[in-house]
Amino acid sequence: MSVDPKEITVPAGSTVRIDWHNHSADYPVTVWMSYGGGYTDLPTGSTWDEPIEHCANINPYTAYADISTACSRFRFFIRCL
Repeated sequence: MSVDPKEITVPAGSTVRIDWHNHSADYPVTVWMSYGGGYTDLPTGSTWDEPIEHCANINPYTAYADISTACSRFRFFIRCL
């Protein structure tokens, strides 16, 4: 599995919404967020438009997404400055 970009950093005063794309031709992907929600078994070639806006809090924090397939996993960081 490859993830691009590997993480994102959001400047203070900005927010971000993420669309998760599964470009795999072979494996569904689970994207499970640090807030306790996510999408399980995102089909190949599909997109999940995550409904949560990140970095709206005035204090800096780091959120993450655990991205996994049947044979690999990656932790994607969302750094809110």
